[in-house]
Amino acid sequence: MREQCFWKMLPEFKRPSRQIPLSILKGQKSALLIKNMNESAMNPIKKYIPMKSLSLIALLVAALLAFPGSAWSAQAPTSAKRAAQSKKALALELYRTSGLQTERRILSKMKVPTATFTDPDLLRSLGFSNDHIDMVNSVYRGTFQANEFFRAKLKRIKKDFHRRHIRKAIGFFRTSTGKRIVRQEHNYWKYIGKFEKFIEQIPGTPPSRERILLVDRLEKARSAVNFDFENKASMLRVLDPLNEKFHTPDAESLIARMRTELRSQRRSMQLLEELFRYKNLSDKDLKKAVRFYESKTGKWFSTVDQKGHADGLALMNRQATRRLNNLMNVMDSGEKDFAMIKTVFSPGLRYLFSNKRDPFEPLVVLPEPILIDDTAAVADAGRFGEELEQFESIPLELYRRVRNIDPALYNDLEFYAALFKDRKELRSLSEADYREELANYQGLIAKANQVADEQARTPLQAKFDNLKMAGVIWDRSQIAALVETADGHGHIIRVGSLLGPNYGSVESIDQEKIVIVERVRDFEGNIISRTQLLEIGQP
Repeated sequence: MREQCFWKMLPEFKRPSRQIPLSILKGQKSALLIKNMNESAMNPIKKYIPMKSLSLIALLVAALLAFPGSAWSAQAPTSAKRAAQSKKALALELYRTSGLQTERRILSKMKVPTATFTDPDLLRSLGFSNDHIDMVNSVYRGTFQANEFFRAKLKRIKKDFHRRHIRKAIGFFRTSTGKRIVRQEHNYWKYIGKFEKFIEQIPGTPPSRERILLVDRLEKARSAVNFDFENKASMLRVLDPLNEKFHTPDAESLIARMRTELRSQRRSMQLLEELFRYKNLSDKDLKKAVRFYESKTGKWFSTVDQKGHADGLALMNRQATRRLNNLMNVMDSGEKDFAMIKTVFSPGLRYLFSNKRDPFEPLVVLPEPILIDDTAAVADAGRFGEELEQFESIPLELYRRVRNIDPALYNDLEFYAALFKDRKELRSLSEADYREELANYQGLIAKANQVADEQARTPLQAKFDNLKMAGVIWDRSQIAALVETADGHGHIIRVGSLLGPNYGSVESIDQEKIVIVERVRDFEGNIISRTQLLEIGQP
């Protein structure tokens, strides 16, 4: 239309019929504008516009059309920008449709337990004591931040961008089956507290063989167990500096054991988790999910999602490493930065912050040295020597029971513990008063120990010579041990069970041994720990 108006402005109008060379013009659009101009048509133009000016106009038009990004024309998005915008939009769409965006919102509003990442059951299976596990949880507490964690997942999608796979994955998650799978993933976090109850119900209502085979295929397609092992291996390497203090093997040894001895058990637990996660999904939808994750696109998505999870875990590991390094420096130097220690650790773990002390040895705070004369030294030899060594200890388990059964007796014991711990106060007593208080305290301790005679003992509270570790079994999500007593009967014990004659508590169980810690209260109120081992095959 504009071209027709242009020619109508000229006298002696004659529309060109053939092309002429346009060697001085660049740009296809400018060439199309005057492509049919011939020599006869140029003559009328020359009457009104000099040739020199005409050439300048042609060049300006060519420049205008050849450089659309200039200030002279409306700018259209370049192909590179369009591609970048498309890549970002596709990554965000997959992040949204796959449910990651909603999962971030759910977890950001939840108080996600530290145990979700540290996995205490696994650590117990590797021989970690309860105190060791408490330390691990303290190191990792607060390191998970949902926004940062899922931002790492989105970055991974962009980094490993694959246009064809992303489009196919988006297409799958937009289907009714894909949407139901996403809902089940979200519900997993909402109802994770019901997992134990779900396991208890399985013997009564076992899943069909077909469904078990489907979740088995799903686990293999997503390599879920191997992925879990890689994550736990990274955590165990972070925690390696602690192992020596708790007499635990080095990280690489633990990782090797995890990948060999625990593979079968961990895979069984993974299948149970998948059954729980998709318990409200029909077999038909589960089959479609399996087919998707077995496809190239599904494997790509699983890999990218797992890499993103590992990136998020790496952020947590870096925080844990910095915290652990600071704490190890305090522990190794013997300095007592109690403000920090009380903030991070429970009272039961603060004993570790004593220079180079074995964690199973009691923490005894000695009094400041006092200058005394020779006569006082002779008196102290009796009051602070053999006489005090004659005090009996009270098993900690019994002492706890005394607090509930006889609060008055418990309070008296606490009073005398404080008295006999205060050397200055003891020294101020006359000999008669000292003898009286000594007799009173011994009587109270004997009375407390009588609680043992009134408590019914189990066959497992026998001498260790009469106990034999026969093997290990997997009970739900925890490892348990089978112990044979002198009468030939087998008993199942777990972490926390009482074992042995001195009310020892089972701290950890692994394939080779049971670690029992016997804790007693001494006359000063200190808790003294002694470790016993019951090894497999040994009476």
